[in-house]
Amino acid sequence: MKKKLIKILVLELIIVSLLFFAIINNEFKLTNIIKEIFKDYTKEEVNTNIDYDANNIDNIVENIFKSEEKEKDSIYETIKKGLLEGKTSIKVDENLLGENRDNFFDIVEDVLLDNPEIMYYTSGKYSNGIFTPKYSKPIEEKQVHQKIIKEKRDEIIPKIIDNNMSHYEKVKTIHDFIINNTQYDTRHFNGEKIPSESYTVYGVLIKGKAVCEGYAKTMKYFLDYLDIESMIVVGSANGENHAWNIVNIDGDYYHIDATWDDPVTDDGTDTIIYDYFNLKDKDIEKTHNWNRDKYPICNSDKYNYYYYNELIVFNYTEFYNKVKSALLNNKDEISLKILDYDEKTYNIPSTINNIVINNSNKITINKYAYSINTNQNIVKIYFLK
Repeated sequence: MKKKLIKILVLELIIVSLLFFAIINNEFKLTNIIKEIFKDYTKEEVNTNIDYDANNIDNIVENIFKSEEKEKDSIYETIKKGLLEGKTSIKVDENLLGENRDNFFDIVEDVLLDNPEIMYYTSGKYSNGIFTPKYSKPIEEKQVHQKIIKEKRDEIIPKIIDNNMSHYEKVKTIHDFIINNTQYDTRHFNGEKIPSESYTVYGVLIKGKAVCEGYAKTMKYFLDYLDIESMIVVGSANGENHAWNIVNIDGDYYHIDATWDDPVTDDGTDTIIYDYFNLKDKDIEKTHNWNRDKYPICNSDKYNYYYYNELIVFNYTEFYNKVKSALLNNKDEISLKILDYDEKTYNIPSTINNIVINNSNKITINKYAYSINTNQNIVKIYFLK
């Protein structure tokens, strides 16, 4: 009898410990915990024949997590289906919602960020198991646009992507296509209203104009089709709301900001840069902020544009020689990432003048221009002949 009593007390201690953990972490439902613990025992067996070890407890906790995830996945799929269909009233199983009730709109946000083909959602309300989303366009127009972007994507991909390309090459090709075929929508600079299309894939593929959200969604829309893992990052840049991507290339994650690689120029000319192509956290954090708990760590330089293309400069001698080589080979421009850049050491006018003077019989140059991204230590020099 004493042994049985000890076993009962141990079981009670397990239950109390789990409940305390659940309350602290706000992760589990009480009914699920009790149901999971007692599911394999009759009342009599619970009172007399329970032997628990660490593995049993681990299994209980694991099963609880799985149950919660399944419920969340079911809610996710319900919301996704409703938004794709443009429904204005979506019924959600309150029993499944459980602890997710307080995080309902976090699930909605996940659906929107994971599925860039969902367009024109503006806001929504949730009450008593009914989610009522609102859209900026009529359902019929929304569905037509979804069909159009799918057809456009299916037309574009075979033209620009070769199956023999590496993942790096595919990602860069998509990055370049978006930038070369899109202009940043600057209307808000003048106080004008930005049309809803500019926040979507439709804005990029059909209108050729978008803001950061449209750029990021289109990157993901194309990469999803190519089975390359990517995600949309929602954060800020230089203190303003901003969106960009994180992409998985051969097992490592990188930041890509296609919007910032498509700079708005004073004279309106189109240009493409790679200052924000495949950056690690340490580099992009100089200008961008995001909730790091929600996204994977990016800590590799392997597929950073400048590392991958051997455009890294470690010291002034390397810088001098690379600029000299570009001039001797009649290059129109050169772009370099200088790891120890400082304005005094890397005096660009002095460097170019010295190279030209020392090689006057080989180099002909009338003018040059240069720009410096001090956040990324990237120097671009343009040779005008």
